[in-house]
Amino acid sequence: MRARYLLTVVMAIAAFGCGGSVTNRGIAQVRAISAVSNPSSIDVFTDFNVVALGLGNGEGAVYSSQPAASLALGIRQSGTTTTIASGNLEAGVNGVYSIIPHQTSASTVGIIALLDNASAPTGANAKARLVHVDRNIGSVDLYYLDPDGELADATPVITNINFQQASGYVDLVAGLQKQLILTRTGTKTVVGSAVALTIPSGSVRTLLLLDDSGPQLNIYAD
Repeated sequence: MRARYLLTVVMAIAAFGCGGSVTNRGIAQVRAISAVSNPSSIDVFTDFNVVALGLGNGEGAVYSSQPAASLALGIRQSGTTTTIASGNLEAGVNGVYSIIPHQTSASTVGIIALLDNASAPTGANAKARLVHVDRNIGSVDLYYLDPDGELADATPVITNINFQQASGYVDLVAGLQKQLILTRTGTKTVVGSAVALTIPSGSVRTLLLLDDSGPQLNIYAD
């Protein structure tokens, strides 16, 4: 599956203000998932509203209502007024989005803004996407195997996802115990540990490859 940047994010270190309110131009739903380890806790804002407060690495917030508009995004160390990363999100009416702040170096933070798709999978399947924000790991493939499946004989369900990229959603067999395995792209060299799981039928998941995690996949419901 071809990876792609879903939204362009402009990085800057600048003062950032938030205020105003949700207007009558229409509403979008926005959440934040932190992949930031330095600082240990962050706050996420748009220029209209708070998105999340006090998120630690790997923690996600519930969706919040934001205006369907061109939104300025800001990330702050929790409890401060200094912006450590900023960007933009073109939020459409009834659109659903995930903001993923992440480490771009040991001391700098970037933002990926993703359009979520919580529409039902086909049949009794589930569906999932992979988001890669581990700066220490190159391009990866994702395998979805039976517990006793042989990686050597398997074909990846998602391929060639690099740092700061996300795959599209793919349908997965639901309701059975499976394992998720990451490898370096084009190889059977395993990255991190396998994740054992059973994904419920009809569910939609974001799989996040975190920085400074081992590496490890975290799983979030869309």
